[in-house]
Amino acid sequence: MSTAPAVTYYVVLKKQRPDVGSAVRPISRLLQEDEEVVRAKLLTPCFEVLRRFAKRSNADGLKGQLNSLGVETFIVSDQEIRGHLIIYAATASSGGGGMALRDFGDKPLYCPHDDIAEIAVLNVDTEDGKQTTLIDLVRKSTTITPRLDSSLFDFPQMLSSPGAGVEQFLKHLEAKTSLPVNRLFATHRDNLVALSRDFATSPSQVEPPPAMQVSPYDQRQLRAANLYSFLLNNKA
Repeated sequence: MSTAPAVTYYVVLKKQRPDVGSAVRPISRLLQEDEEVVRAKLLTPCFEVLRRFAKRSNADGLKGQLNSLGVETFIVSDQEIRGHLIIYAATASSGGGGMALRDFGDKPLYCPHDDIAEIAVLNVDTEDGKQTTLIDLVRKSTTITPRLDSSLFDFPQMLSSPGAGVEQFLKHLEAKTSLPVNRLFATHRDNLVALSRDFATSPSQVEPPPAMQVSPYDQRQLRAANLYSFLLNNKA
């Protein structure tokens, strides 16, 4: 008889309001950690896994207690992480209402501009010693995230502008969505690589065929980028 895999529920801390540390003592008691450790966690610029539970009810209980102390958290599970899908786009065209993309298997994917919650720039090293810029269009309505790898993408063709590159594309997206580009991954990449080790699994992805990649991605950084993108989709 097959046994269903164990599911872990993660209580994740997101960036807090500046005044949240005023209640650090009761938060410290709740988490059973020193006040200085808790204060440092409350200053997280991105995300922090506070606790892991085998039961959703226990995770919900901690989330509720933290909320009563003014600490904002959210809960994700291994199933939700695995169910999140990142699809690399081979081509894209941008119209008035959104972007029409196709993956490397020529399957279509439409992304309305007003359904984009975050434009995340993810700088990831490659095994040839270089770096590529991944751009994730984090959606409001779905757990499917389109991704563009700048090293594989024809920006001049998409923008009908000779010489156009990744920065011109990002400015185009900012104008269409009225959203600032999220560039925090590059600033906090080492911390996010460490954070990714707190999760037992990572999102699913439909990558470009290996033959089309300029060089394989650094897998630790790619895993961190994928989990950061997933957490951006779930933080609201």
